[in-house]
Order: sequence, then C-alpha cells, then structure tokens
Amino acid sequence: MHNLVGDAQAIANSLQHVGTLFPAGTESGKTNAVSTVWSDQPGFNKALNQAQAATQNMIGAATSNDIATIGGALGELGKSCKGCHKTYKKKK
Repeated sequence: MHNLVGDAQAIANSLQHVGTLFPAGTESGKTNAVSTVWSDQPGFNKALNQAQAATQNMIGAATSNDIATIGGALGELGKSCKGCHKTYKKKK
C-alpha cells in the first residue's frame, strides 16, 4: 500500500524551506516566480502558511485511514498548492 503519511510529510518538509527561497535581492534573473513573490511578501507568506497547514491536515488525515477524511484533506491541499502557484508562479 502507498505511504500517504510519508508523502504528506515529504511535502511538509519541502514547504518548510519555500519561504527561504525568495529573499530580498533575488527578484532578478532566471526564475519561475512572478514579481509579487517579493512585492507582496505578506500575501505570499499567507499562501505558504495555508499550504503548510493543509499539509499538516493531510498528515493527520492519512493516519486516519478513512477514505472520506483523506479525500477532503487532499482536496484542500490541492487547492492551497494551486492557489499559490496560480498567484505566484509564472505561466508557461
């Protein structure tokens, strides 16, 4: 069986470092981030915090082994990821 808890924890671990990837002064050069990552730090941090909370919720849901709970948490995690990427990632 697939390890949902481990996968959710891997996402949580990755998200812990996202906020450090965009320090002031790094807004130029080759990046997939839009300029609002730097100009709207409070908004970016709010979106990041929401994704981190959704990931923690997913970890808890995965330990429940309840399909409905897992599905709901996965949906919320997906919305938080999509919302951040839609706002703060360049379109290809």
